Amino acid sequence: MLDAAGELAQHHLAQWQAEDLSRDHRTDDAAVARAKRQIDAMNLMRAELVDRVDSLIDDSLPADPHASLHTETLGQLVDRLAVAWVRSRRLAEVAGRDAALRSDARRAMTLLTQLCDAYDDLLRDLRDGRRRLPAWRTLKRYGTTR
Repeated sequence: MLDAAGELAQHHLAQWQAEDLSRDHRTDDAAVARAKRQIDAMNLMRAELVDRVDSLIDDSLPADPHASLHTETLGQLVDRLAVAWVRSRRLAEVAGRDAALRSDARRAMTLLTQLCDAYDDLLRDLRDGRRRLPAWRTLKRYGTTR
């Protein structure tokens, strides 16, 4: 699962850069189109990685059908953690001496920390049988006709 989480973080970092490029008013239309196709390919890989995390958990974690249902899968939560990590890192990199950007970077770090705490809480609840995960598989496949 850690490998998939690391790959998710790398995908989100590359996607952040591709999205920055696609939104830059100096980028020509052909480069924007290439970036958008690249983003679709990254979203497809991201969805596959989320499904891989969920498959690993489904195979190893018995669920009590009477436990309270969590709103997202563990793969989806790991994906959000990866996004939060990239956001926090990127905002910290550009903050410099700009007070507003430093404030955004601190807020991003706070959100990442809160999400990490929620992840830890969920793992304890799953282990102790207080929570169960939804049965979910990605249905949207980016960059395909499906």
